Amino acid sequence: MSAYNPNKQGWGFAAVVCVITAGLFFTAKTIHARTYRHPRDPMTQQVYHERDVVKHEAASGEHAAPAGEAHEAPPAAAHDSGKAPEPAAKKH
Repeated sequence: MSAYNPNKQGWGFAAVVCVITAGLFFTAKTIHARTYRHPRDPMTQQVYHERDVVKHEAASGEHAAPAGEAHEAPPAAAHDSGKAPEPAAKKH
């Protein structure tokens, strides 16, 4: 039996990890190259512009006040009549 040499431990596993890492980098680069669109790509701007216009039109319709109607103030509260406000509930 040969003597223990810590320098020969784990090199096979380290090589496998390096090969897997290289494969993952290659896969990520390939996916990126095939699917990436630059922000100034004319086709990308057109697609996003159409989507954003639809989104903004829908949002403005939900939150905007109807045309021709003014916002009315709520009726005067009971404490404006000069009476003291009543407590809501007694605490224990």
